[in-house]
Amino acid sequence: MPRDALDRLAGGKFFRSVPDGYQRVSAVVSDYHAFLVSVYAEQAQEQLQR
Repeated sequence: MPRDALDRLAGGKFFRSVPDGYQRVSAVVSDYHAFLVSVYAEQAQEQLQR
């Protein structure tokens, strides 16, 4: 969703819980894809802590 639309829905400035370039998602995936996502999530956490 565009940032200005999120700002309007939030009644002001929309607060993002993740930095630009990252997205928080929720999805139903196969076991194999869930494993890949967990690897990606771990890598993203390491990059964000630097």
